Amino acid sequence: SLIGFVSATTSVGALFAELGTRRLGAFLPPLARRFVRHPALIGRAAQTAVYPLMHRTSGNVASPAELLSIMVEPAARSHGIGALLVAALKDEWRRRGIAALEVTVDAANDGAQRFYVQHGFGYADTFILYGRSMRLYRAELTIS
Repeated sequence: SLIGFVSATTSVGALFAELGTRRLGAFLPPLARRFVRHPALIGRAAQTAVYPLMHRTSGNVASPAELLSIMVEPAARSHGIGALLVAALKDEWRRRGIAALEVTVDAANDGAQRFYVQHGFGYADTFILYGRSMRLYRAELTIS
């Protein structure tokens, strides 16, 4: 059975463009229904759409990958599964020649911030998204 997963992309902007163009027909009807029921989601969707422009990578990292989500079944947490998922993701990005991996974390989520720092991510930036402070963390990947 599935106990955890990790998802990432080399370009959040390209992912959003793919979903917003080629996949729009599949997403639009349920999205429109949600917007009608919860109009406040329209503003959040607009912020999500401009998210790829919210921060700029500094330094010599041309195109970092971004960790979008990592989830572990609650009963399986604290057994190293999250660490294994992050390590496997880093290995895959190294294999593909990606020099860095970034992740955005809610500034109020101390546990997630500790997790990423323990697994080789360093603080890179703070910005506001959905009216909340977010922190960007980056792990430089050694390409062999």
